[in-house]
Amino acid sequence: TSTLDNDMMIALAASAAAVENLQPNGTVWAVNRRRLRQLRRLAPSAKVIGGTEAEPYEFPFNAALLVTSLIPSGSTPNVKNAQDCGASLLDPTDLHQGNNQVLWALTAGHCCKKRSTPDEWSLLVHGHNLRRTGAHPCTEIIPVAETIRHPDYDNRLTKHDVCLLKMSREPTCGQQLKNDGLLMTLGEEMPKAGFVGTLTGWGTTTVSENKYPNALQEVSLKLKKQRFCKKKAGQGDMLISRA
Repeated sequence: TSTLDNDMMIALAASAAAVENLQPNGTVWAVNRRRLRQLRRLAPSAKVIGGTEAEPYEFPFNAALLVTSLIPSGSTPNVKNAQDCGASLLDPTDLHQGNNQVLWALTAGHCCKKRSTPDEWSLLVHGHNLRRTGAHPCTEIIPVAETIRHPDYDNRLTKHDVCLLKMSREPTCGQQLKNDGLLMTLGEEMPKAGFVGTLTGWGTTTVSENKYPNALQEVSLKLKKQRFCKKKAGQGDMLISRA
C-alpha cells in the first residue's frame, strides 16, 4: 500500500517507494533490494474509500505525520488539523543502525518536501482517534529529529517517493511493539497480483470530496497487475481494486 496527503501506509503490503542505501549518519542501510525494486512500482493513493473504522490500536505501527506548529497546546491535544501525512514505524531489525531502538519511520518523499527542516514535523505514534490522543498510555507525540528523502526522488514522476523520519527519542512502547512483531518490516517478499491486503489510514473516505475521518480506517484491497493498472489508470504505476 502507500501514502499521500492525510493517508496512512501499509498493512501486509508495502510502502509507496523504496529505501535503498540511504545513509543516516554514515551507516549504510542494507535492505532487501529485490523487494525494494518491487516496492518502487507502487504509487500513492490519498483515499480510504469504502472502509470502516479499524479496531482501536489494531495497527500500532501506524503513525500520523503532524505539522508541529499546528499542534494545539496541552498534554492530549486534538491533532486532526495538524495531521498532514501518514507514516509507518520501522522494525530496527531490518535497519543496520547499530542498535535495536525503534527510532525510524517511513513516509512519502513528497510529504518531507513540504517542510524545509525536520523540527517542523512531529509524529503521533500509537494513535487511533486524532481528536482524542490521550485515550491510550502508548499514544504520544514525538518530535522529528532528522529526515532523509531518497536522493532520486522525482516529484513529477512520483518515483522513489520515500522518506525516512528519525524520531528524537524512542516511543515509550517501542520495544514492546518490536518484541510483539507489530512494526513494519522490509524483509518480506512482495505479495503477488490477486493478493488481498489491508490498507489503513486517515485518508479521505469519499470520492467526490475531501472528507477526513477522526479515527483510523481500514479497507481490504486486491492488488492488480502492472499492465492492468496502466491500461485502466492511464497514469501512475499502481491501482488497487476492492477485494
